[in-house]
Amino acid sequence: MHLLFLCSGGSGAVFAFTNKPNHDDSQSLNKVAIKVSWKASKATVQNECEILQTLESYNVPHVEQCIAQTPYLSDRVMIALTPVVTDRTSSITNLGPMAKQNAVREVVETMVGMLLANVITFDVQPLFSDKGEVLFIDFTEAKHLLSPPDLIGIVGFCNEMITLIPENDREDAAAYLKLLLRDFEKRGVALQREVSDVVESIWFEL
Repeated sequence: MHLLFLCSGGSGAVFAFTNKPNHDDSQSLNKVAIKVSWKASKATVQNECEILQTLESYNVPHVEQCIAQTPYLSDRVMIALTPVVTDRTSSITNLGPMAKQNAVREVVETMVGMLLANVITFDVQPLFSDKGEVLFIDFTEAKHLLSPPDLIGIVGFCNEMITLIPENDREDAAAYLKLLLRDFEKRGVALQREVSDVVESIWFEL
């Protein structure tokens, strides 16, 4: 088993385990990535893992999972993330018609799931497969919504999510959002009133 460097950013460096030395073939990658925080970002990476575990507890779809964290040296932290994907695009516009339709729906599903979990992020980072499967990664900028909720933050989050969707697909996305919210309401699950008002003002006035 060999360690492969994937990327680095403001919060730390990310590595994956691979069965082949010096080889970046996605088929050889293990399903778990390791993120090592910088000294100054230890709390940020710890918060990222906690946020991801909250999303998992709410069954929020299409987001990566944090399955473990542990101290590293005396002033850093390591977290284990899954799954590992390297062969995806960051834009829906690169997809075919059927894949695009699926991706649009998965973006909407993730947005609703996160809002129901009272979590938003200010740095949305999706990865799209050629089949339209979406995986949202890097939740270092995510936070819990307190009471009363951060309406300005919710506006920013919703705007970031809608920006992922091409303009000519936004009407279909809004229609799917209505169906999704109605389905949750039938099951006795609903957004906070203030949050719902923001979502409706952004998505249903396209």
